[in-house]
Amino acid sequence: MLGLVCLAALVLAVVALSRTAAGGSLTERIAALEREVRQLRALLQAREAAPERAEKPEPAPVREPAAPQAVAPPAVPPFPARPAAPPPPPAAPPRPAAPPPVAAPRVEIDWEQLFGVRAAAGLGGVALALAGLLFFKYSVEHGLVPPWLRVVLGTVVGVACIAGSEWRLRREYARTADALAGAGMVVLYAAFWAASIRYGLVPTPVAFVLMVAVTASGCLLSWRHSSQVIASLGLIGGFLTPLLLSTGTDRPIGLFGYVLLLDTGLLYLARRRRWPVLALLSLAGTVFYQALWIGTRMGPDRLLLGLAILGAFAFLFAAAPRLAGGGEADLEWLVAQAGGVLVPFAFVLYFASSARFSLHFHPYGILLVPLSAAAGWIARAQRTYRIGLGAASATVAIVGAWLFTRAVGAGLAWEAALWSVLLALTFHVFVEWERAPGGVDSPAPAAIVASLGFFVLLIVGSASTSMAQPWPWLAGSAGLAALLVRHATFPAREFLHLVAALGMGVALAEVESVHGRQLGFPPRWVYFAVLLGAALAFQVVALARRAPEARRMAEYAAAGLAALLLLARVAVPGAPLPPLWLFHGTTLALGVLVALSATRLGSGPGVLGAALATALVQSGWTWALRGPGEITPLLLQGAAVLLFTAWPFLAGARFRADPFAWYGAALAAPAWFLSLRRLYLLRFGAGTIGLLPVALALVSLAAAVRARERWAESDPIRVGVIAW
Repeated sequence: MLGLVCLAALVLAVVALSRTAAGGSLTERIAALEREVRQLRALLQAREAAPERAEKPEPAPVREPAAPQAVAPPAVPPFPARPAAPPPPPAAPPRPAAPPPVAAPRVEIDWEQLFGVRAAAGLGGVALALAGLLFFKYSVEHGLVPPWLRVVLGTVVGVACIAGSEWRLRREYARTADALAGAGMVVLYAAFWAASIRYGLVPTPVAFVLMVAVTASGCLLSWRHSSQVIASLGLIGGFLTPLLLSTGTDRPIGLFGYVLLLDTGLLYLARRRRWPVLALLSLAGTVFYQALWIGTRMGPDRLLLGLAILGAFAFLFAAAPRLAGGGEADLEWLVAQAGGVLVPFAFVLYFASSARFSLHFHPYGILLVPLSAAAGWIARAQRTYRIGLGAASATVAIVGAWLFTRAVGAGLAWEAALWSVLLALTFHVFVEWERAPGGVDSPAPAAIVASLGFFVLLIVGSASTSMAQPWPWLAGSAGLAALLVRHATFPAREFLHLVAALGMGVALAEVESVHGRQLGFPPRWVYFAVLLGAALAFQVVALARRAPEARRMAEYAAAGLAALLLLARVAVPGAPLPPLWLFHGTTLALGVLVALSATRLGSGPGVLGAALATALVQSGWTWALRGPGEITPLLLQGAAVLLFTAWPFLAGARFRADPFAWYGAALAAPAWFLSLRRLYLLRFGAGTIGLLPVALALVSLAAAVRARERWAESDPIRVGVIAW
């Protein structure tokens, strides 16, 4: 049956090529007639446009004036007669009328030329190429000729096709010559591929050099004759050759080395001749072979080879517009570039989703960093930043797929944290490179999506693992927060201070909430020191900002983080209480940090909120206390009352016109009263409980007396503050 197919292909090729030869003769005659008609039309138009020579008109005869008749002289001498006016000049001869414009000839599609010649030429080339490929397959299956003779015959046929198309056929039948040259290239590809990969007659380096020669020859012919037919036939034949001549043996290096060479030549030619469709076809063929090999042949032992193959082709397509020194690319080139870089993300997602390929993330991360950089570079060069945004989203999805399909221990947790920061840093580099105001048309969205996405993954990952050690998750969160804080220094992105503070606060609170009771969690004093360190770091960031808007948002972020960490100290029923010194010192320090940021902002409600939040958290600890009381927590909470009552006085003139800070001072004693009462009862009993309200009243009275001196008697705020 296959023999009949080969015979039919040869017959079809001969008929198609003969059809193009006959059509070529008619084409020459038609072209000669068309040239003659154009020449006649041009001559006729030139004659009609030439001005007709007008005959010169004869001058009109001048009449002699009649002799005056004798008349009687008048009594009064007449006025002297005026001289007669000269006759008017003769009128200019009329200009000949301009000839009407000749209508442009109507352009009509030559269907005979299109389907009778071009289609037949292309069909003949394809049929001849298929005949050559099927000849190899048929000869192999039936053992008609030895392998070396098959290769020799294929080489002779391919060279003869190219030589015949260039020697004499091209002068008379150009399209037929293009089809024949393309078919010859396909046959040569098949012969050299079979000589090395199929039969092992020549070493792989020799076959590689021969294929380089075929590719270079095809590019040269296509370039010389401006023939996309040659390039297209070469592309089709080049990609069909490994498929049709496959023996089932797995040789990925030879296969993809061949495809890489083919892509390089085609992309160079496509760029120089501005044929982007060749780039798209090359991308489609490359992705087809990648999917075919990865889906059917690649095992876990060849993961590194598969990743290397994906990376090599991605960088080839990313650099394709620069192969021939080209500048900006059009839409087709942009699609080819973006597809070449983004398609490997899909394959890496497939690898990361299955634990059978690799337990660790290092192989994927080594490829994802340069892929992300290539996507960012293309997005910046082409001003199409959605490419970078797509790469950032795909990277987050890959890390998430890997993280949630493995049993994460300490080692894998450190891998997740490390690669999350490195990948987010890759996208952040382009923000540093292009610091224009952020928006959709900038690298900012990609960097923000990457940082926020990895933040969420680390928080969820720490909650879903049984590992008690928090340090990998907190280190990764701190790195991502630092990137967001740095990003917030650029125009129109000051709000990222708040995002970084919120993410860091949630990460710190969530790790303690989930793993705080497990064996192996750090000592309380160590973890509380980390909390205070994070809060102090954001205070330093706020003090370092100089731009007004950046300073304001950084202060809000510092206050928000301290408030979040403070409220997270609320005692949970049944949970062990931290040491009283550690708890009261940490909560009071966090409350003071909130009040400091509010004071720098001039926000009285912030100071009021700091006082009430500190009182709430410390009261919760008091009500969870069991057993005999101690005097130490009573003294520490009393010190907190004194501090927040005196806070508006310590702030100077910042709150002279803001009553809320004074409301906080007035409410400090009542806010702590119930907690202090319980501590007093546990320590001293009910016999002297009356001393506590008296002491608190004295504090409030001293504050009211001191407040009278800060405003004039006519100031309306004075009365309200004293009343509170």
